[in-house]
Amino acid sequence: MILSLRRNINSELRAPETVSELIAHYRKHELVPERKAFATIESTGHYLKRHIEANFGSKRFLEIWTIDVEMWLHALNYAPGTRSKIRNIMSALFNHAMRYEWMDRNPITKVRNIGQALARDRYPYARRVRSSTFRAELRERTMVILAGSTGLRRSELVALTWSDIDLELMLVNVRRSCVRNRFGDTKTEASRKPVPLHPSVAKTLAAWREESP
Repeated sequence: MILSLRRNINSELRAPETVSELIAHYRKHELVPERKAFATIESTGHYLKRHIEANFGSKRFLEIWTIDVEMWLHALNYAPGTRSKIRNIMSALFNHAMRYEWMDRNPITKVRNIGQALARDRYPYARRVRSSTFRAELRERTMVILAGSTGLRRSELVALTWSDIDLELMLVNVRRSCVRNRFGDTKTEASRKPVPLHPSVAKTLAAWREESP
């Protein structure tokens, strides 16, 4: 606790040197409600602490090299999308350092994108969705197919109410998000666009609407 407070104080008196100090500065000046949605602040803070700071915190950020980061990301036992998320947050962190003119390069820009799953990987996912809903109760089945067919974020799904569902036009109107029981705006402006529903999904929603209080 004392070391953390000392690091935050020192980061205001001089330019950051370590990755931990850079993260502290980034949190204070970028991860704030005036700039980011609550959900973004929470999720980005989690990745910064658990992955980036845990592995590179004590290193000088001027001595972070592309190939080292790329090898580290490939070694992580996470889905490609998660590793890509970590890469993008790390890149934003170094862009922050460049904005303050503490460095003239971003070593993450040349890290190969490892977040793109192969097209053939999508089909087993579709089969898993079908198999998981085959014997499920109506409520659980509705949850799974709505999440699997719309691609909405978890925070957006949790925030949905029946007033957001238009069964006649077969659309979902995404108006808000919910993270840790706190409602707020969606992560991006594009997230607020209506999402079309497949007829089978709309049919399942209608069936659940009849049973839902």
